[in-house]
Amino acid sequence: MINEIRVPFDQTIKLSTGWVTKDQQHLDQNLQHIKWVFRINDKDFFTEDLLVNSEVDDEDVAGAKNPGTWMAITLSDWKIGKEYYIRYGYYLDAAIDDGWSVTEADFSSIYTLLVVPAKIPTITPGPTITNTQQPNPAVTKAPAQPTATQGPPLVLNITLKVDNRCSDAHVVVFNGPMRLKYTVAPGQTVEYQAAQGIYSWVIDNYEQGGPQELYQSVWTLTLCQ
Repeated sequence: MINEIRVPFDQTIKLSTGWVTKDQQHLDQNLQHIKWVFRINDKDFFTEDLLVNSEVDDEDVAGAKNPGTWMAITLSDWKIGKEYYIRYGYYLDAAIDDGWSVTEADFSSIYTLLVVPAKIPTITPGPTITNTQQPNPAVTKAPAQPTATQGPPLVLNITLKVDNRCSDAHVVVFNGPMRLKYTVAPGQTVEYQAAQGIYSWVIDNYEQGGPQELYQSVWTLTLCQ
C-alpha cells in the first residue's frame, strides 16, 4: 500500500539516493552492475546526467574519504489537482563487492512516493532539539520535467518511521514542511523519506504530538511503548 505525501505546490523537492564504496576501484566495478530507476507516473525519466560523483567521510579512518555516486533529482512546478507517482532508486543485476562486504544480486533500494501538491499552512515553531546531521552530496541536476520554480527546495533527507507495537491498527498523520499519512497494522513499522523541519502529528485524529523540530537522519514514533 502506498500512502500519499502532501507537499506545498510552490516548492521544489530534491531527492537523492546513492552507493558508497571503500575506494574508487570498487566503485568503478560496482557501477557496471547498478541499474538506476527514476519514473514519474510510469514514464522513465532516468538519464546519466542525473548521476553525481561525490565523497563522504570515512567512519573508521579519520580524515579519509569514501567515494560514491548519487542519483540527484530536482522536482518542481507541481500542479494542484494532479498526483505524481514517483519511483526512484536502484537495483543490482549481479553480486558486487563494495570493499567492505558482498551484496547479492537480488538487492534493490527503490523508494515509492505518491506526491499530492497542496496548499499547506505554516506551523508555528515550538521547542527545538539539536541533532547531528549526516553529510549529503550537493544535488543540482534536474530531469526534463517538472520544471524549476521559485522558492527554497524541500530535500527529502531524513526518514520518519512509525513503529506500531499495539494490538490494533493506527493512523498517524504528520504535518509540517510536508504531510505524511501512515496506516500501520499491529506489529508493523512504516517509514517514508521526508524533509527536515518542524512537524506536529495526530494519532487516529485524536491524540496530538509536537510541534517538534526533526533533524535526525532517522526519527521513529513508537506506539504502545
